[in-house]
Amino acid sequence: MQNVLNNLFGKRKDKEFVALIQAAREDQTIRQNLLTLLALPQSQRLSQLQKWEIELEEEHAPQPLISAISFLKDADIANRTLYIFNNSDI
Repeated sequence: MQNVLNNLFGKRKDKEFVALIQAAREDQTIRQNLLTLLALPQSQRLSQLQKWEIELEEEHAPQPLISAISFLKDADIANRTLYIFNNSDI
C-alpha cells in the first residue's frame, strides 16, 4: 500500500499525508469526513480546508496533521485521493 500511495502522490512524498490516507481507509469516520470534503467543488473545498486548519490550530492539533490536510488544497492530489477511496482494491 505504501508504494501505491507513493506512486500516486509521487510529486510530493509526505509521510504524514500518506498516513492520513491510510488511516482514512481503515477508519470509517475519517474516511467519510474526507469523502464529504473531496466531493465539494474546488472553491468550497478550499474554504472548508481553511476552516479546518484554523480549528486544528486553535485546538493545538499536531502540526503533521495540519500539514497533511493542507495537501488536499491541490486539486490533483484531491482527485487522486478520491480515486483511492473509490477504488478499494488498491
